[in-house]
Amino acid sequence: MKVSSSEQGDKKIFYVTGKVVGTDIVELGKMLEACRESEFDTIVVDLSDVSFIDSHGLGGLVYSHILLEKGGKKLLLAAPKGYAKALFRDCALDKVLKIVEPATVDGL
Repeated sequence: MKVSSSEQGDKKIFYVTGKVVGTDIVELGKMLEACRESEFDTIVVDLSDVSFIDSHGLGGLVYSHILLEKGGKKLLLAAPKGYAKALFRDCALDKVLKIVEPATVDGL
């Protein structure tokens, strides 16, 4: 897994590439947790280049969502594709987490 980031107004965007598995989610989780005390209102995790996500990855994203929400922040997951998109749907996490398309992120 590789992660890069950018800032866009009141949004912090994390671009995730590769497989989100096991201990990789710890790295991303620390980045997301740091956003709790930041000036950013919306945190976006772009999943458009994620090829695989396991249960640890799912759990880490849910946990980050809860922490950020408690801090008054909004977590958006952008553009999961293929296996990742099906996994969110099959686990009903698309009803818990806010999943958007990339173009939607620009308008938020």
